[in-house]
Amino acid sequence: MTDEPEGHQNPDLDRERFEFQKQQSKAELDLKKNEQKDSHWIASSNVLIGIGAAFLTGALNIYLAFQNNMSQLELEHRKAENTLVLEMIRTDQESAKKNLQFLVDTGLLSDKSRVDSISAYLNKIKGQPGEGPSLKASLSPDSRIFPVPFQPGAYVVCERDPKTGENADCRAMTPDEINAAKEKLKRASSSP
Repeated sequence: MTDEPEGHQNPDLDRERFEFQKQQSKAELDLKKNEQKDSHWIASSNVLIGIGAAFLTGALNIYLAFQNNMSQLELEHRKAENTLVLEMIRTDQESAKKNLQFLVDTGLLSDKSRVDSISAYLNKIKGQPGEGPSLKASLSPDSRIFPVPFQPGAYVVCERDPKTGENADCRAMTPDEINAAKEKLKRASSSP
């Protein structure tokens, strides 16, 4: 035990104890402060990661929407050019050739491969009467009209081959086109 009487305390020992407890408390306090700083950094870094991920997701969505819009515009442009070409050949063959040449010469078609294909085709059939594209809506006395199943108002018109009697030169026509062609056929057959 100790050499000192029970009621007497050693002031140096008390001071050392006090200093030791003070240093220990200060070390614990510093440790807690460091833990708080670390936890604050971790919490703020998680928030920053969340904000960064949200920003990245938003930027990616904007990019994908832009790409989708550009693809849609390109598709619509191609559809418009296809419709233009089809409208230009919705006539007799000679006029269709002239119309296609007009499209090539004026640059109204922007697709280089389409322009090259049309130019090559026109050069191939140049000087060959009766050759060329045509979607002329006309009927002859030998025309056969067939309704398209499950598509009300849609018809397929086929010309009969005079040699074989089989259907040849079939094309789709609307009722209005059929009625107009029938009227034209009536006028042609009633004229001398």
